[in-house]
Amino acid sequence: MEAARPNRPAVARRAQQLRAEGRAAERLLAAVAALASHRGSAPIRLGAAVAEALRTAEASAERKATEADEEAPPPGSGGLSRPAAAAAGGGCAPRGRRAAAAEAADLAPAREQDAEAEALEPAASRAATQVDQRRKQRAEAERRAARLAAVLERTRLLEQLSREAAAERLAEAAQSEQRRKTG
Repeated sequence: MEAARPNRPAVARRAQQLRAEGRAAERLLAAVAALASHRGSAPIRLGAAVAEALRTAEASAERKATEADEEAPPPGSGGLSRPAAAAAGGGCAPRGRRAAAAEAADLAPAREQDAEAEALEPAASRAATQVDQRRKQRAEAERRAARLAAVLERTRLLEQLSREAAAERLAEAAQSEQRRKTG
């Protein structure tokens, strides 16, 4: 009989899910980079905008992580940030490591989501603008095609009328010629 796998804590499951999402994003970026570097090929505007947004989000997340590390309370500061600990003289009682780690783990996803949202907002706005522009271009192209079809139809009708008029003139000329000969 096989031993059952032990249940993993929620923190471990969330961490694994976050790593999996990161790998998926890396594969997506690698695919866009491969497409851009392929001879005679280039990503469409939307793909390029998504890649740019992901790169911006990554840079923003790294920057915020660096800022958070700089503002993180040093050990033994009682949870005060470095400037506050320096101002207070560092004499506060330290918080428990587990409490600080749990608080940081709870806040990290929210910070990451905020950073991603901020980084993706301009790209999403550009993508929406591009979609609107494409819709307008398609509508304009359809209007032009309809106008062109109407002009072509009028041209065909005029050609048909001119052929009929020419045929009538020829018939009249033939009749008048026949009258002259007989008359």
